[in-house]
Amino acid sequence: MELFFTNPENISEDRAVFDEFESRHILKTLRKSTGDLIEFTDGAGGHYLGEIRQERPLLTVKPELIKQYVRPEIRMIAGVGFIKQARLDFMIEKGTELGIDRFIFFDSKFANYFTDNIHRWQKISRQAIKQSLRFHLPEFGAYRSFNDFLDAVEGIKYKLLAEKSAASGWNEIIRELAPVDDDIVFVTGPEGGLETREIDAALARGFSGVTFGNFRLRTETAVLSAATLVNLLRT
Repeated sequence: MELFFTNPENISEDRAVFDEFESRHILKTLRKSTGDLIEFTDGAGGHYLGEIRQERPLLTVKPELIKQYVRPEIRMIAGVGFIKQARLDFMIEKGTELGIDRFIFFDSKFANYFTDNIHRWQKISRQAIKQSLRFHLPEFGAYRSFNDFLDAVEGIKYKLLAEKSAASGWNEIIRELAPVDDDIVFVTGPEGGLETREIDAALARGFSGVTFGNFRLRTETAVLSAATLVNLLRT
């Protein structure tokens, strides 16, 4: 199945309009034309079937809702220190495919920069949900300090911190927690990791340290590995 995307505000009862990028892809690359049927999502759980009614100036279809998917009751949240843009983009793409429901980025001692370019992150995740046949865009947030991030996730029940010297590994965590019955957040530091004071602050706020073992992983590798393992806790 080829899945396309348009924003929820572009969908009404009798028409759905696609932006220039999506219109060009459907018409020029895939050679679709008036009368053809396409499937698409609004990134808010809607799965639609649409007959192409108009090709210009923007592709327009008559939509029919196939199914409205509900967001998972238990959200998987990734807290990540900022890393280089290309690697951050890769992490968002693959993390979306793995089912991360919310990305929260933060500046910290070793991150050394801040951005809140949510529009860019949404464009990346939009392509990823089409590829992986998911129907919900992840949510995004960004904080200017690690303490601000800790405040933002204070109420989350299950909180894990990737930390090389932690006593527990993922096998122990999975045996102890699975299956979880509430949201779960896991935190990975930026390049260079979290400094000692940041680690201590997280542990003091209820995070449990967990190690990937003897190997030192890049941030994006740790995030994607954690996402795969957290999915085991949600089943």
